[in-house]
Order: sequence, then C-alpha cells, then structure tokens
Amino acid sequence: SGMSSGGRRGRGGRRWRSRNRHSSSKDKTWRRGATSRPSHGETRVDSKGRVAGEAGSASSQFVGTMQELEKSYFRLTRKPKPSEVRPLAVLQKTFELLRRKRAEGAGYEYLSDQYKSLRQDLMIQDIKSPFTVLVYETFARIAIEITDLSEFNQCQARLKELYAEGRDRREPEMVKNYHEFLSYRLLYLLVTSRSMEMMEFLRSLAPKDRKDKQVRFAMDVMIAVTQGHYHAFNRLYNGATPLVGSVLKIILPRVRYRTLAKGIKAFRPMRTTKIEMWMRILNFLKQDECAAYLAECGVALSKDHKEVLLNQTKNVKRPKELAQANKHNGGGVVHGLF
Repeated sequence: SGMSSGGRRGRGGRRWRSRNRHSSSKDKTWRRGATSRPSHGETRVDSKGRVAGEAGSASSQFVGTMQELEKSYFRLTRKPKPSEVRPLAVLQKTFELLRRKRAEGAGYEYLSDQYKSLRQDLMIQDIKSPFTVLVYETFARIAIEITDLSEFNQCQARLKELYAEGRDRREPEMVKNYHEFLSYRLLYLLVTSRSMEMMEFLRSLAPKDRKDKQVRFAMDVMIAVTQGHYHAFNRLYNGATPLVGSVLKIILPRVRYRTLAKGIKAFRPMRTTKIEMWMRILNFLKQDECAAYLAECGVALSKDHKEVLLNQTKNVKRPKELAQANKHNGGGVVHGLF
C-alpha cells in the first residue's frame, strides 16, 4: 500500500530495486541456462543450445551453410553466421576426411584443431546423435593415445552428457561404448590424484557397471596403485590393451618409485641382491635400463651392474621421470601432453 510500481521502500523510505533489473537480457539468458563453465577454449553454449551471450539464438533453428570440409577452430565471441558453420552432411564428410588423414599420418596438432572445430559446429547446431557420440569418442581415444589429458577431459565431460541423453532417448547406438569410457574416467581420476571424486565415482557405479570387464580392469588398477600392490600392477600393466597401456605408462613411475623405496628398506638385511630381481619388481625388460634407473635413484651397484649393494645404499632419490609424471596431478587442468 502506498508503494509505487517502481519498487519497494526500504529503511528511511528509500526505494530499492533488485540488482537483476539492471542486468542485461543477455546476462539473464546465460545465467538461467548455464551449464558448467567451458574449459580451455571450448565454445560457450548453454543447456538450450544457445551460444553464450546471445539471447534467443535457439540452436534447434540454426543450420549452417558452410560447405568447406576443413576449418580451423576459433573461439566464438558473437553469434555465428550460418556461412561460418558446416551442416551435418558436411560434418560427416569432414569426419571421414579426418579419419583418412590420421591413417595417412597427419600430425596431432592438425587433428586436434580440426576435431575441436568439428565439435564446435555440432554444439552450435545442438546436434546430439550417434554421430556426435562417435566424433567425441574418436578424438577422446586419440587424446588418450597421445596422452593429452586436457583434450580427453573435455571429450569425456561432453560424452557423459551425451550418454545420459542416449539413455533417456533409448538409443543403443549412443551408449554402446559407455562402459569403455567409464573405465577411462576412473583411470583419469587415478592419474590426476582426485581421490574424493574417485570415491564418489565408485559409489555411483551400478552393480551391472561393476561387472563390466573394462570397468573391472580399471578398478583393479586403482586398487593395485592405491594399496601399493606392485606385483598386481605389473600384471595388469603387461596385460593392458595398447590404449589403456598409454594411461598406465603415466602411473608406472609413481608405482616404480614407491616400490623401490619400500624394497630397499625391506631387503637391506640381505646386503646384496641380484639385479634380475629388481627388473621383475620394477617392471624393466632390459638390464641396462634397470641399472640406469637404480643409479639415478642413488642405489649402489656392483661394477658389472649385476648386483645391488643394499649395504652401501643410504637414501633413494626421486628420478626425473617421477617429476614429469607429477606434473599431471593438477585435477585435469593440464595443457599439452601427460
């Protein structure tokens, strides 16, 4: 009563207005529909498929007209023009082109740029289909093979959304590789030492997920690493698929160093041990490589490098490969290679 339509009165009869009334419609649109913040240069698109900051640009009505197959990625700061975005039919041809280029030996920098541009065009047009899943899965595997953590993290985050969409729509083609990427997700959390998220991830697994062979393998790796079972880890490492092996190579330096530090203390009463034993324990195939690693860690060796002199070894030093591996414990905020 007695209050004007311009706003409510606060103390002393002063009028006040909601701060949001001074916000632009663009800001309101982005806040209402915002998903997680984009990482490492990805296009900002809200949950309704709109490019960030462009109110009313519903992607369901947006269809690109660009016909060129190759296009370098660029970060959008405005609503894109149809002539700057490739439609689905062209994107499918682009995907086949990139697969051929990779088979012919195209470099990773080129592939990363082209796949990021392809993913951007899919997102702008809000295309969520088995083809979209295929694009993200394909490049995620390339990133794993090259051990590019940040690019893999971007892909697996989007795949999580696409798999949920596929389950809701009951499209088997969208979720057929779901368990494969669940296993990669767990290994990713292990590599980046995100213990709390790893526990939450394990609690969220359904019983049928735990029974999957690929997920079970990743869980066995996690148990071996976190509980210090070097023998179990070596067995899993040697039996891993090439793609999973690329990730385990990043974990190996940590397991190797911890095993060596504990082993030196445990075997010290023996005074000397054969280097062949350490080759098995530390997962080395060549004696000279094992000897070089032990020497770098400050372990005393006989002149012929066939014996480890435990009684002359005082402290185990951290090797260079461990320092390199520890660069990737940043929770996924890593640019470039593992």
